[in-house]
Amino acid sequence: MLLDNGTATTQTEIADVINRDQSTVSSTFQSLKLENFDVSLVEKSGRTHTLTNLGKEIVEIVTDAHQLGTELDTVDWGSESDKEQISARFAPLHDSRGSVPFLLLDSLASRSEIGGARDTPRPVPPNKAARDVKNRLEKIDRSTSKQQLRQFTGRFAEQNAITVDDGSLLLTEKGQRHADLLDQVAEAVGKRIEPNQDVISDSSTVDEVALQMRRGRLATSYSLENNDPELVDKSHIYKNLKRIDALDTPNDDWHSYRRVTIKNTGTSPTNALVHKESGDTKITFEDMDLAAFLDGPDGQRLETENLSDYQPAIEQKMAIYFPNPLPPGESLVVSQSPLDFASGSLH
Repeated sequence: MLLDNGTATTQTEIADVINRDQSTVSSTFQSLKLENFDVSLVEKSGRTHTLTNLGKEIVEIVTDAHQLGTELDTVDWGSESDKEQISARFAPLHDSRGSVPFLLLDSLASRSEIGGARDTPRPVPPNKAARDVKNRLEKIDRSTSKQQLRQFTGRFAEQNAITVDDGSLLLTEKGQRHADLLDQVAEAVGKRIEPNQDVISDSSTVDEVALQMRRGRLATSYSLENNDPELVDKSHIYKNLKRIDALDTPNDDWHSYRRVTIKNTGTSPTNALVHKESGDTKITFEDMDLAAFLDGPDGQRLETENLSDYQPAIEQKMAIYFPNPLPPGESLVVSQSPLDFASGSLH
C-alpha cells in the first residue's frame, strides 16, 4: 500500500514508516518478488521499488473494505495496535506457511457450495477436506500428514474462520470472506501464469497456490481425454444425450442423472457400452454406487463391471452390459443414476 500511494518507495523509507528493522522489510520483499517474474508483485530500479500491474491489482483486492470490515487507508502503519488489528483480521491466512492451509480453505469453500441457491455454507466432513488436500498435493509429488491437517484445522477454528459442529467443519462469515479473498487473488495471479507451466517452484508461494486452485477442477478435462484404446467405441453412435441436475431441497442436496440413446452401427451384435467417470478426487468403484437402467430409472437394472486397473482412482472405467445383444442397426436407451463423482464421459 505504501508503494501504491507513493508514501515510501525504498526499503529504508518503508522500514521507517512501519517502525520495523530494514532486514524485516528486505525479507518481505524477497517473498513478494517470488521466483517467477510473470507473477512478481514488485520490481526494483536502483533503490526504488514500484508495483507491477499484478501488484496494483492485488492491493486493490486486499484493500476492499468488504474483505476486512475496515478501511485500510485509515491505518497508522507505525502504530502497533493498528497493525495487530489488521493481523487479526487477516488471520489465519496471515502468516500461513506452505500451500496446505490455502488448499484446505479452498476445499472447504468448494464443498460448502456457497452461492447460487445457497446462502449458508454446507458442513464439510474433515476426511473429505483432507482427501482433497492430499489429492491436490499428490499432483505435485508432495504430501502432508494428518497431524499437520489437524493443526491447520485447529488454527482456523482458533481464528474464528471455521467452527466444528457435530464433527463437521463449517465456514464462518470470516472464513467465507477469506475464501473469497483467496479466490480473487488466485484468479488474478492465475491469469498471468503460462498455460504450459508444469513445473512449480519448491518455495510455497502464491503462484503455486493459484496454479493448484485453477488446476483443481480437473474432472471436465479428464473426461475429454480419450487416449485409452479400451475406451474407444467403434460400434456405437450416440443419437441423443441428456443430463438432468435435480435439486433435493428437503435434504439440502442435488443429484445428476444421465440418459443416452445409442445405435449399433457395426456389423455384429454388441453386448456392452464402455463408459468413463472422471472426478476431482480419488474414489473407489464401490463408493460410486453406480446404477444403470434400460430406458428410465424404472426400467431393468443393468449389470456393470469395473475396468480400472487400480482403486481408488480419479478416473473410473467401466462396462455397462445390455440385457440382450444389440443387433446391428438397432438402438436402445441407457439411464444412469446419481453418482458421487464429478463428470462423466461416454466413448
